[in-house]
Amino acid sequence: MHRPPVSVIVPFYGDERAASQTMDALAGLELREGDELLVADNTPDGVLAARFPQAFRTAEARQPYSARNEAAARAAGDWLLFTDADCRPRPGLLDAYFEPHPGERAAAVAGEIEPADDGQPTLAQRYAADRRLLSSELFLEHPYKPMAVTANLLVRRAAFVAIGGFAEGIRSGGDADLCWRLQDAGWTLDYRPGAIVGHEHRATVRALLRQAARTAAGTRWLEARHPGFHANAGSGRRAARALAGTVAWPLRGKPERGAFKAIELLVIGTEHVGRLAGNSRVQ
Repeated sequence: MHRPPVSVIVPFYGDERAASQTMDALAGLELREGDELLVADNTPDGVLAARFPQAFRTAEARQPYSARNEAAARAAGDWLLFTDADCRPRPGLLDAYFEPHPGERAAAVAGEIEPADDGQPTLAQRYAADRRLLSSELFLEHPYKPMAVTANLLVRRAAFVAIGGFAEGIRSGGDADLCWRLQDAGWTLDYRPGAIVGHEHRATVRALLRQAARTAAGTRWLEARHPGFHANAGSGRRAARALAGTVAWPLRGKPERGAFKAIELLVIGTEHVGRLAGNSRVQ
């Protein structure tokens, strides 16, 4: 099949072991002539860039959205594929995005995100998989406007440049903001369920709650930036159902379902607390 060149962009922050895991996962990605891999090393010491020629040190550390913008400025491809260091792309990911080719007004194309096959997922990872926490199919049905996340998102470079790329200096919400600004500029989003990456969900409940708090801060930022968008509708009902399920499911002989409901109750409470925090990214 014929397709245009793609620049794969991955921000990285972690230690040397994580650097090896990230590059091992990316090594299986099938690249054609004209494709390129750009890993934006966001670490203070450049632990990944020191070892791998596909990487470069970013101007600032621990700034994932500015790292993506830096990589995009270096990119040569007509399309930019954003994924994350904790994702495991399938080998034919790039080709799958162009089966069929995106429409002329499509500025972005969302691939699907599935739980990584880790063999023995933890309770927190089973909860995340059960709730489809990063499902592009669900994000594209967002009641405000369709959106997708940078764990697996192909973006037309011309459209990305035209709207100024990602908002910088924030902790969360930049992917939704990008998708909504693209649509405000007259573009559309496509979906390729066969373009799949595996994602390593947070392994502990504590890490899952930290993620929920950060996402909630980003949600409040999005509300201020995009009039008409409001989040947390129905959270009282969600909490009531979660509390009831925490008690009821173990009594029905399904303790893990009860544990999932208990985690959900914690997530709901964390979201309310997280909304009180700022969304600025502090180095």
